[in-house]
Amino acid sequence: SPAIPSLRLRDSAVSNFGNLTDSDESWIGSLPNAGAFLAGFFVGTLMTRLGRKWAILVFQIPFLIGWLLIIFASNLGMIMAGRVLTGFGGGAMTLIAPVYISEVVEDKIRGAMSTIMALFLVTGILFS
Repeated sequence: SPAIPSLRLRDSAVSNFGNLTDSDESWIGSLPNAGAFLAGFFVGTLMTRLGRKWAILVFQIPFLIGWLLIIFASNLGMIMAGRVLTGFGGGAMTLIAPVYISEVVEDKIRGAMSTIMALFLVTGILFS
């Protein structure tokens, strides 16, 4: 995670987490992937029951809660829980967005829109 150096600072106004171990840092970096994995078990069912648009809106709730946990974190557990929830929301969007895009755009531009979404996703991963 790009924020790990800020969390390492012991006397900083940014961090009050003390000494982070290598294991803590690894968990912080990998927990979003675990959250994204878990989202896959719920996305299909909710997309079918609620529809694509409402599923997108519902999955923004864990994303928002995750960011609030990270922003207002007072201990390492809150950061880790926030990372799982943001990963959950991000993983859900990675699955729902292509389906939603393919259903709402015109036939002529469907392929381009789907490709652009995938391109922006991997470009964001590259630069983060």
